[in-house]
Amino acid sequence: ECINRMLTLEPSLESDKEFKAFRKKAEKYRKKNTVLATPKGTTRPQKSNTPGLDLAKWIGPAVAILLVLGYFATAIWRGMSREVDVVNGLSIPYTATVNGQIVPLEPHSRRSITISEGQATVSGASDEVAIPERTITVKTPFWTRPFKQHRFVINPDEAAAIGRATIVYGDRNAEPQVTTSAGQFLYSYEGIDHPFEEPPQTIEVSNDGIGYRDILFLLSPDTEFVYLSRQEQVTILKNRLKFAKGARSIPIMRVLAELAEPEDFLNVATTFIAERPLLVEWHRVYQTISESARPDHDLISEYKAQLAQDPNNSDLLYLTARLHTDLRQRRELLKRALDVDPNSPYANHGLGYELLASGRFDRAMSYATTAWQADPSNTLFATLYYYCLIANENFDGAIEIIETSGLVDSVQTLVQTIPLLVAKGEAPTAADAINAFVKASYGETPSAQRDMLQNALQDVLDYAAGNFDDLNARYADELNNVEPSFQVLVSQGRLAEASDLLDANVMVLSGFEPSLFFPHLALYIAASSHNETALAARQLELAIELLATGDADDRQVADLLKNPEHAGDEPIVPMRWPGDSRLVAAALAKRIPKHQGQYRQLAEKLNFERTFPYWELKRDLERTTGFE
Repeated sequence: ECINRMLTLEPSLESDKEFKAFRKKAEKYRKKNTVLATPKGTTRPQKSNTPGLDLAKWIGPAVAILLVLGYFATAIWRGMSREVDVVNGLSIPYTATVNGQIVPLEPHSRRSITISEGQATVSGASDEVAIPERTITVKTPFWTRPFKQHRFVINPDEAAAIGRATIVYGDRNAEPQVTTSAGQFLYSYEGIDHPFEEPPQTIEVSNDGIGYRDILFLLSPDTEFVYLSRQEQVTILKNRLKFAKGARSIPIMRVLAELAEPEDFLNVATTFIAERPLLVEWHRVYQTISESARPDHDLISEYKAQLAQDPNNSDLLYLTARLHTDLRQRRELLKRALDVDPNSPYANHGLGYELLASGRFDRAMSYATTAWQADPSNTLFATLYYYCLIANENFDGAIEIIETSGLVDSVQTLVQTIPLLVAKGEAPTAADAINAFVKASYGETPSAQRDMLQNALQDVLDYAAGNFDDLNARYADELNNVEPSFQVLVSQGRLAEASDLLDANVMVLSGFEPSLFFPHLALYIAASSHNETALAARQLELAIELLATGDADDRQVADLLKNPEHAGDEPIVPMRWPGDSRLVAAALAKRIPKHQGQYRQLAEKLNFERTFPYWELKRDLERTTGFE
């Protein structure tokens, strides 16, 4: 009867080999009253003269049977009340349904529920989320169920990241051993001591003084990049995009564009660039990556075909315009985009950007202002507006934009504000701001961290103000800080050392963007000015290689730097932000004799930011150098 009851509660035992053998043996001897044969033969049943001893013989088997029954009861009970965790990996709430249980989930959160082992149906829904029903299997081995600490995690959106950490006790130098899993619908773990809870501060350890506890934790979006591999991050970002429509997809897209392989990103982008109304930011990134990864693909024809179907779409006119390297065609399309009613703020941005790059700052200001006023939260519009304010020497307005737009964090806000204060003749105010910020961050007690921050901010101030004696003195003994050390070496004309430093720290000096040509072109211009032709040629070659991997505008610049004879009758306008464009214009002035005057004039106009290589470029442009 007990065995039949077990089968009712745990039907899966019917197929278990060990249980079947146990059941068969029990049925065989259930009705027998005879003593089993020994190896030497059989004996007849005899009445015992010592009934106490007979009872003692049954105590052991009875205890064993009770233990077995207790084990079975425990295993069956645990199978019927399995605790599982349901997690939400999205930035929006939704309600999961697990075997009919309603589980409300806040963004990036977890809830525990109890279900019976076996098959379970899971779905999810909200106003913005629709997760189709799926069937999963939650099952643990019957014979080890009471002994192993099993834990199941259900993630209906497949966009969460789960961490498992082994905490080591008794060894202060031991770091937790962390493994991660991401992008799965169902996770299964064994040996978890503390699921989704803080481990205890102390435990009883073994004789060797070492102990271990395993925990599970849900990674937050702020910590995912610390623990997850690049591919794991790509997986969950792609899964999150399945539930992110319209503008909510943009922040996810930006991160995916940085992490995914170009073709992988372009395949994902296909869905979003087909949406209407147009998601302009998706198209901008799609165009940039497509131009770099698929240089033979005719993007202009692709967008002209879309434009033929919707000729009065201001956004589409803007997107088609930005693909043209021919300024006349670009401007014509942008003006058409502005003539449409209503016109797109991106069209205003596009024309303002082109005018800024061309050095026509007063006209650029009008279009930049219109775009920014249409959407002050748009980082692209705020950035153009910021540069136009500086170019037109409205430094107070630029400082206000930095402080209110959220373009940068607190430290970078000060870093960008310092050169503006210097430019408006308020270097002492910048020094006071540095001291106040350092004091607020680290107090007045000297420390290595405090000194590091103080020196880094002072480097920015000294460079902006042209205080090279102070800057050089700080790094006279040891060039231990890569970025200011590179600047010091270039400013002192120690270009071979600067080249070696760049070779050893190219990622740091390139802002951790492997395609960034900036430091190579800066060193090329400095080496050219000092007539170090071999070093200049090498740095120019490296800059050209990097530019050649960029978009159509970058590739055009690379071609002209490599082949000056390809220059047309009119100079081009480098379509980058002023900090980069000033270098490109100065380099083109050295390479293309017939347009030297126009490029030098453009470089001078664009050299308005008092950041490296402001002073080096200023000195170079003041010289009357020959052609190369």
